[in-house]
Amino acid sequence: MGLPKHWPRVAGGALNESGQAWVYEVSRRGDAGRSYALKRLKNPARRERFRREVETMARLADHALPVPPIVDQDLAIERPWFVMPWYMEGSLQKFVGPEAEALGVKDGIDLVRDVAAALRALHERGYAHRDVKPSNILLDGRKPLLADFGLCLSIEESVRLTATAEAIGSRLYIAPENESGIADGIDQRPADFYAWAKLAWAILAATNPPAREAQIDRRYRIESVTGVPLLVGLNELFARLLDTDPRARLADWAVVLHELDTISEILSGASDLPAHQDRQDLAEALAVASRLAERRSADARRAEADRTRRLRARVDDIGTMMHRSLDELLHGDLMRLSEASGGELGIDVSSAGSPMSQLIDSGDVDFLQDRKIEPFSLAANSPALVAIAWRSGPGSHLDSHVYLGIYLIVDGDRVSFVRLPVIYGRGEQAIRVRELIPGTIAEDGPYPWELASAEAAALAFTQATAVVGRRLVTRFMEFVDADSDPFDLDHW
Repeated sequence: MGLPKHWPRVAGGALNESGQAWVYEVSRRGDAGRSYALKRLKNPARRERFRREVETMARLADHALPVPPIVDQDLAIERPWFVMPWYMEGSLQKFVGPEAEALGVKDGIDLVRDVAAALRALHERGYAHRDVKPSNILLDGRKPLLADFGLCLSIEESVRLTATAEAIGSRLYIAPENESGIADGIDQRPADFYAWAKLAWAILAATNPPAREAQIDRRYRIESVTGVPLLVGLNELFARLLDTDPRARLADWAVVLHELDTISEILSGASDLPAHQDRQDLAEALAVASRLAERRSADARRAEADRTRRLRARVDDIGTMMHRSLDELLHGDLMRLSEASGGELGIDVSSAGSPMSQLIDSGDVDFLQDRKIEPFSLAANSPALVAIAWRSGPGSHLDSHVYLGIYLIVDGDRVSFVRLPVIYGRGEQAIRVRELIPGTIAEDGPYPWELASAEAAALAFTQATAVVGRRLVTRFMEFVDADSDPFDLDHW
């Protein structure tokens, strides 16, 4: 099938071929001396996805996002096509591989920063690209442009034009949640953060990234691969962006851009930083630096103590917020129930309960047995719980208890939220953790503790706990009415 007559191919011009399309270097009649790119679909079965690609690019270009503009199109024919400008500088792929063009380290940082800013703008418009890789980032001078929107998906969009079992994105850059196909119900924007981390490493290292999350392993650390020790600060950023759990993965472009700006400023203060080349003269110095970094110096101990202090303060703040939220949701109703019982029941929102370590030791919390939990988190009580107390016998105090508690489980720099129902029983086993009604045992997370996403998740978990707490109280009232023994787990 020939090209449209008003878009003749440039003599000796490039022809690129991908799995789904041909891309021709063409010219427009009456516009001599300027080249354009005409992209034509190979497989007619993909026409709908091709149409969406064109419409998405046009929509984003209209909003001044960094994407190529659509110059011309014909989407009604069997093998549709569209035309956009031809970018002589090519794509970021030219900086990756055995014949990579030399790129100064600071220039590389600034370039991947601009890509991050472009993806931030895309996400703010409500889209996930889902195929971020060097060949899909074109260069307009030194300005990167996001291209190839065949897999782009609106966050609110429910239409699936890629088969569920079909992996999406490039093998080297694809997020783990998409390796076996589209993960329905999962926000795809975190997958772009994962792919960006892989792309950034590839541009700075001038080579294809290693498989999966291997770039954060010691032998692939960016300062060792490039021979530039000042890039050491990228390792923690990469580690958080490559978290295999998309819910815990860093997904905040403001944090990414701030880190890159900081590193760029550090590089601006250094002299004579090299382009990509062997740095054998630094090998010995790097080895010494690595050994020094591994030693637990006094400074490192102070830094660790400061991290723990900030972490505990942050977790305390989240716990206080959850208690306040649960109290606002339930306090009034629970107090009315207590008053209506004439003092036979005490039902309210409280805190304390048993420490997590005691619940784990009871043997009833199997899913937390082998977790690496921070000691202060193990020793902590529940910051927010629905407490139910009643009299175990005539004339006694409110001496028997059931509570539904929220616990914050801290593992490294991540926090999870756990909901547990606890009965203070009689006999040999004074504490029992059982799923008294569906939903009373639950976990959500992990989330990076210092990010706002942890607060949002904490509030959502608290709201869910309030719903379950109301159901638990209702079930308990049925026990009271039937004169049943709450300590008999068969009754539940």
